[in-house]
Amino acid sequence: MTWLFPGVYALGDFDKRLYIGTHDPFAALAAMADVQLQYLVELYPFTETVRGVLQSIGVFPGVTALGDTLVRYAGGEVKERLSDQGFISAPDASDPNRTWRGRVINPLQFDSNILSGDGFSGGSQSFGGIDIINADGELDRFYAYFWSGRRVVVKAGAPGFGYDDFATIFEGAIENIEGDDSRIILTLRDNRAKTDKPVSAGVYGGTGNLDGDATLAGMQKPLCYGVVKNVAPVLVNYAMQVYQVHDGSIAAVDQVRDRGIVLDYAGDFADITTASPGSSEYATQLSAGLIRLGSTPAGQVTADVQGDNLNGFATSCTDIALRVLKTRLGVYSLSSGDIDEGSFGRLAEVLTGSAGLYIDADITGSDVLDALLNPAGAYWSFTRQGLLFAGAVTPPAEATGAVRHIDAAGLRLQQTIPPAWRIKVGYAPAVVVQSENDLAGGVDGNVQAFVTEPYRYVTYANETVRQKNNLASERVFETNLATKADAEALLHRLVDIYSTKRMVFQVPVYKTLYRYFLGDVVRLRYDRYGLDEGKDFLVVGVSDNAATGQTVLTLWG
Repeated sequence: MTWLFPGVYALGDFDKRLYIGTHDPFAALAAMADVQLQYLVELYPFTETVRGVLQSIGVFPGVTALGDTLVRYAGGEVKERLSDQGFISAPDASDPNRTWRGRVINPLQFDSNILSGDGFSGGSQSFGGIDIINADGELDRFYAYFWSGRRVVVKAGAPGFGYDDFATIFEGAIENIEGDDSRIILTLRDNRAKTDKPVSAGVYGGTGNLDGDATLAGMQKPLCYGVVKNVAPVLVNYAMQVYQVHDGSIAAVDQVRDRGIVLDYAGDFADITTASPGSSEYATQLSAGLIRLGSTPAGQVTADVQGDNLNGFATSCTDIALRVLKTRLGVYSLSSGDIDEGSFGRLAEVLTGSAGLYIDADITGSDVLDALLNPAGAYWSFTRQGLLFAGAVTPPAEATGAVRHIDAAGLRLQQTIPPAWRIKVGYAPAVVVQSENDLAGGVDGNVQAFVTEPYRYVTYANETVRQKNNLASERVFETNLATKADAEALLHRLVDIYSTKRMVFQVPVYKTLYRYFLGDVVRLRYDRYGLDEGKDFLVVGVSDNAATGQTVLTLWG
C-alpha cells in the first residue's frame, strides 16, 4: 500500500481516502503544499416555515374560491449552500444544478484536543466556527432558523473540481448562531451530540409479577456488561423473591450472597416463576437476567455476574463500549457507519482483558466511553469527518512523518509535566461497597475483604523520582478491568507514559491543513529546547484555520 505523504494519516481516517489505487482527486490535491483550496459549506437547520400542501377552504370541496386558499406550513429541515468563492454543480452531480453562494469569509476554524491539564481527558469536546458575510442582510433568514445540534458539512476541493470530487473535511453540529450587521458566525461542535444521548433500557410497568410492583413503575431496568462484582440486583417481585440484573440475556450468575453469605445454585430455568430453590439457594433465568431466591433474605442481596450475551458475550472495554453505543441509545444508537471501528480494533490490541460495567442510574453514551476508556490510558473523540474514534496513549515512538513548514514565529513550550513517583491502578471494582455491619457473622474472609473495599490495586513506586522532583505526582487510575493480570499490564504501560518528564509544545505550521490528526506520531526537529536531533511526539491537539491557512499542533512527548 502506497501513501501520498507517509506518516500523516489518521486513526482509520485515511485508509479510504488516500490509497492511490482508488481515484481520489482531493487526495492528490492534498499532497500539494501550495495548493489553493476551495470550500463548500452545507448547512441543515430546522425551520418552522417549510411550505406544505395547498388546501381549499371554499364552499365547494376541491373548488378554490378567490382568497380561499390556505398555505399550510409544517416544520422541517432545509439545506443552505454557501461557499468561499461561489460554485454551481453540474447537471450530472449527486446534488445537481445547485448554487453555493460565495459568502463565506472563513469556511472552517476548528480546534480538537485530547490533553486536559497534565492528563488525557478522553472525550474532550471540540469546537470551531464558520464566518459568513451578511452586510446586505440577505441571510437574515438564518436568525429565524433553529440551529442547535443541527448538521453541518464542510467540503474542500480546488477550482475546476466537480461537486463529487470535493472531499468532506468536517462533519459535525452547529452549537449556536452569532452575528452583527455585517457578519454571521456559526459556532461548531464535533459529533459528540451523538454519544451524549441517554443509555436506555426497558421500563418497569409496575403491574406486578415480573413487571415490578407500583414502586418500580416508570423505572428503567438495570444493564450489566462484562464481568461485574457485588452488584445490587433490583427486587422485581417481593412475594416470589425475584431480582433482575440485566434487561436481556446474560452469560452467567457466578455467585449470589445474602449479607455476604454465599448461596447455593439451584440451576437455570426457562421461566423463573417455575423455579423452586431451597431456603439457602438461588435459581436463574439467564435469558432475562433474572434471579430467584428460595427465601426472604436477611439483608443486602448482591451478585457477581457475567453480563449481556446477546450476539456474543462482550467482555473487553472496547467491546462493551461499542455494544452499548450500538444497541442502547434508542433511536439514536450508532451504526458502524458512525464509528471508525479500525481505531477501536487497534485499541483492543493494546487494552486487553476482561472488564465490566453495571448501569442502574441515568448515564449517557459519552459517560460509558469515559468510564471504560479514560482510566485505562485511552482516549476517544470524533474525527473532523464526524466518526467516533478511540486510541491508546503510548510513549511516542516510530514517527510516521516529520513536522514541516513551521511558522517563523517559532514554537512555544506550553508546559512541562513532572514525572509521577507513584502510579496505582485499581481493578475489580465492587459495585456495592458494604461495611462490616452490613455483613453476617461467619462471612468468608475473602468475601469480606472484597466487598468492603471499592477496588483492588497494583502499584508502582520510585522514591528516586520523588527525591529528584519536589513536584513529582502520584497518579491513580480506577478502572473497570476485572483481573490483576490485566491491571498489571496496564500499569506497565502507564509507567512508561507517566514516570518520565514530558514536554508539551504548541507548533504553528503552514501548508498542512487537514493533514494532521489526533493520535498521529510525528518527528519534531528544532534548533532549540534540546530538539536539535529531533524527537518523536504524540499529536494531542490540532487547530486548523482555513482563512489563515495555519495549523497549530499541540505535541506531547
